[in-house]
Amino acid sequence: MEGKQIGSLEIERSPHVTEYEEFEEGDDEKQSVLRRVHKRDRELYIYPGNSIVISTQVVQICFRVSLDEFKTGAFFLRTPEELRKRSTSVKKNGYISMSTKRPTGWIPPWKTNAPTARREKLTEPLFNPNDPSAVVLYRPCDPLKKEVAVVVDPVIGKCLRPHQVQGIQFLYDCVMGHRGYKGEGCILADDMGLGKTIQAIGLVWTLLHQSPSGVPAVKKAVIVAPSSLVGNWCKEFKKWLGAENVDPVPLGDSDKKKAKSSIATFKFSHEVRQSILVASYDQLKIYIKEISAIKDIGLVICDEGHRLKNSQSKTSIAVNMLPATKRVILSGTPIQNDLEEFHAMVSFCNPGILRDVGVFRTVYSEKILAMREPEATAEERAIGRERALNLSKLTSEFILRRTANVNRKYLPPKVDHLVICKLKPLQEAIYKHICEAINRDELASLSKDGKTSAASGGGCTALANISDLKKVCNDPNLVRETYGHLFPPDFGNDSTKFAVKLKFIETLLTDLRNNGRDRIVIVSNYTQTLSVLANMCASHNWGYFQLDGSTVVAKRQKLVDMFNDPLREEFIFLLSSKAGGCGLNLVGANHLVLFDPDWNPANDLQAMARVWRPGQTKKVYLYRTLCTGTIEEKIFQRQVAKLSLADSVVTGDADSVPDFNTKDLMDIFTYRGQETNSDTHDLLNCRCSKDAKKIPLHKRQAAKVDELRNWVHYDDVSRIKEHSLLKSCQGEISFVFLKETDPSKATDMDDLEQEVSEVAVNFASVEEEQITA
Repeated sequence: MEGKQIGSLEIERSPHVTEYEEFEEGDDEKQSVLRRVHKRDRELYIYPGNSIVISTQVVQICFRVSLDEFKTGAFFLRTPEELRKRSTSVKKNGYISMSTKRPTGWIPPWKTNAPTARREKLTEPLFNPNDPSAVVLYRPCDPLKKEVAVVVDPVIGKCLRPHQVQGIQFLYDCVMGHRGYKGEGCILADDMGLGKTIQAIGLVWTLLHQSPSGVPAVKKAVIVAPSSLVGNWCKEFKKWLGAENVDPVPLGDSDKKKAKSSIATFKFSHEVRQSILVASYDQLKIYIKEISAIKDIGLVICDEGHRLKNSQSKTSIAVNMLPATKRVILSGTPIQNDLEEFHAMVSFCNPGILRDVGVFRTVYSEKILAMREPEATAEERAIGRERALNLSKLTSEFILRRTANVNRKYLPPKVDHLVICKLKPLQEAIYKHICEAINRDELASLSKDGKTSAASGGGCTALANISDLKKVCNDPNLVRETYGHLFPPDFGNDSTKFAVKLKFIETLLTDLRNNGRDRIVIVSNYTQTLSVLANMCASHNWGYFQLDGSTVVAKRQKLVDMFNDPLREEFIFLLSSKAGGCGLNLVGANHLVLFDPDWNPANDLQAMARVWRPGQTKKVYLYRTLCTGTIEEKIFQRQVAKLSLADSVVTGDADSVPDFNTKDLMDIFTYRGQETNSDTHDLLNCRCSKDAKKIPLHKRQAAKVDELRNWVHYDDVSRIKEHSLLKSCQGEISFVFLKETDPSKATDMDDLEQEVSEVAVNFASVEEEQITA
């Protein structure tokens, strides 16, 4: 106020620096300039009760000044007496006294004059627990214990939504052992887009600085994530906490020198800002001996933690070698296949809580799965129901799941399309030829008891043929080597003439290009299919990005950032579901096409959550494309049936379990494209279509697709009024299911359903293993 310069925080902008991406890592001179720019570009949050060191002076924050007072200059005209009165009123509310000298009634929690930033025991809360906006995770109950309150750093706390506050509280209580079960681990199974990352960052930052005893709860923390997300995690830490406060150590590059340098930095650094290692699963396996030797590691968080579903895999063994007892799994799709995978994940978080896998299999897994069989007796159903309820009670203490409905009021409207497309003549001829061959081979290999003979090799043949059927649906050119004799002599390189879904995509992209504002993500399970799509984009001179397994890890986040840049001309992002279907934030697009389905519903759900997530501002359009009457419709039906297994485990309701047996699997090799507009729609026994075929009751019960009754059905695309993009493609479409989600029209009943489903965990059965059996 008196105009005296007592020091500098170096936050002035350099006129020579405009963008962060201009400089490579490792240039110390330029990086120092970038840090100053980064400080200036972001908001610096300071709160009453905090202090900062400027030069040799300790500056203490006494109270807030309103924006109006600052803009008008009214605050600077206040007399010292007025300021003193204001300071006194602040002190009565639990804040500190005002002083122009080093504070005597308040001691900075950490002594920062040492170069290693040595952390000492807290004598007072690090942040004011009485602030109305404070997120308090722990309040002392017994004054004799001399405990302090644990408060989330306000920089993060003020950005949290209510469900995220609840999530951090849950995580903290679990890892600190406050929930009563034996263990210090948990599973945060929130749906995609609910902010698992910021909840994890809040937990890590809190534990590195605070605990009720006044000392940090952990000294070092490790984040383990897929290779494509290592850069994103480091970016998120700096985004929420500031690059001047935190500098997580990345370990995702395959370069040995960089990897060893990162490990050494993490091991020997005494600064809190470098006490976080973000490692990829692949690099962790390589350097696990060196990392596990760091005894100060107190917390490990596994992002996309369903990778630990196999306790015998090298990945699970490596992560289990970390010395941390506080263990957290983050996964939007926690259970993907069977109950023993669930046991593996729980055993990682809280070892021994469900006994060994043999006991678990006998007591829970076998009984619950037996309940699902169509021929199960009343006694088997009753026992399975009780075991499912008991398992839910045991695990609900350390598993938290919230569905995407929690986030609906923060997101724009979304329109889901299930687009059923008729095969082109060439596709149909090849598809029918493969199905006939499969059925002949199957009949020849059946033994007297009705099972496939192992000696016949029927399982391997079936899997190969299934792959061929899926490729034919995408592009017949992908199976040309095997079925070349079925191709016409004049077959050219233009796949859109012979592949219906490619023609649909071409028409859709043409309309989007003419629109000029929207962007699209196209997801496929096959790199070969992405290459076909890339060739199509190149032939039309459409700008695109492609991320698949061959994309260097270091470039993946850069591709995402460039695509999300609204100034870039590229409007297409081709994405492999295996390489980048999890965790990526692609809100630069508001259209997404799921080009082909996966047997595992979790993979498709993950992929479709890339665009409808926090940060999205436009109305979102999602398209699932399936070929009429083919294996793709069967896969989708099995996805829906798999998800219904959660009801039997969480509620013990056997009536919700689909009656599906191995014999029904042969239906996937039956082509119905010539006799129906949609095999899935026929299963509903719906009267909205004149051409709908009647399906036997037991098959309709097995598919369990009743949820599609709540969607709008169209056997004539021209009747769709609002979504004109599909009308341009009506020549390729035989049927459309459409559902629009508008967060502004959410009801109280939606909230009630959300509360009921918070502890639900999705389980799914292994489809391909049943086929080979």
